[in-house]
Amino acid sequence: MPLLNHSFTIKKENWTIKKENWFNQYLQKLIDNIFNNKDTITLNRYDLLNSNKSIGEFVLKTLMWGYPTKGRGNNIDNLLEKKTLKNLQRF
Repeated sequence: MPLLNHSFTIKKENWTIKKENWFNQYLQKLIDNIFNNKDTITLNRYDLLNSNKSIGEFVLKTLMWGYPTKGRGNNIDNLLEKKTLKNLQRF
């Protein structure tokens, strides 16, 4: 399989933000835009390379591709905290 076609299927239910505040509403809007009214999506490396709408969307898609079930524990939730996500978006 060509490298750019390596893909994972991601369920939106795994990527729903539970805490309510303005920053999490921003994150949820990005997630909703990525899923585009679908319950599941499939992301491949090509999608990541061509994700040029926003750096926030790129970071989220990359995390979704690498951790389609949102991983174990709170590691991904910790990365999605405002301060940490802002640092990721700087690079």
